[in-house]
Amino acid sequence: MTNVAIFAASDLEYNLVKAILSDWKAINYQNQLLGGQGFCGNTLVELFCTKMGPKNATQQAKIALDNTKAKIVIITGLAGGLSQECQQGDLVIYKNCYFLPSDNASLDSPINCDQKLTSLIINTLQSNSLTIHQGDGITLPWVVCKADQKKSLAKNYKTIAVDMESYQILSAAKEKALPATVLRVISDDASGDLPNVNLAMNEMAEVNNLKMLVELVKHPILAARFLLNLKKSISVLKDCLPKILNQSFQEVLE
Repeated sequence: MTNVAIFAASDLEYNLVKAILSDWKAINYQNQLLGGQGFCGNTLVELFCTKMGPKNATQQAKIALDNTKAKIVIITGLAGGLSQECQQGDLVIYKNCYFLPSDNASLDSPINCDQKLTSLIINTLQSNSLTIHQGDGITLPWVVCKADQKKSLAKNYKTIAVDMESYQILSAAKEKALPATVLRVISDDASGDLPNVNLAMNEMAEVNNLKMLVELVKHPILAARFLLNLKKSISVLKDCLPKILNQSFQEVLE
């Protein structure tokens, strides 16, 4: 039996993974880290919710990996598409991940994903006729809401997808010498704008529900598309994660 740690950021992503697990058992970790464990086939999954943003991911990933017996780390959830080829609902798996702390900062050194684990996931999913893109991802402390900003990131950094947590969790896994990779689904592609959800978040990426509602109401068409795409993207992950977790993972650990 293989023990796999899965990291999700939002409650939506966390509950998605939780829903595919059997014999679920919530576990009280220190500092209010939300987590628990269950089974997917013969794989014991330890699931952790870091909350959104690099600051939360830095803190929570360290706590989680200090308390887990997992031998493999998978980071999953939603991502924004940067490359034109990455369409809503497509899967992306990272080769390397970069971190850009601010607009004026330079990129931190990239962290690579484990090649064996990445290959196992790709080989598993390719047999299911899913659209998968492999390339470099980038982690930012804000949501990229404008199409021109997405295209700029793709051009300047040669990245195909963006999220808010992967770099920090990969860093924590690397410190523990654990094979880790990032598998995400594109919730918004490079061609479309989003409501400016950053206006509803503080520096810890905590969402003010009232401010979020105001921003969505201000842009009803963008908001409707945003929410519909979230639902569609989550269903893609719900379908593919059990296929991945029903592996032995022995080749990754050899």
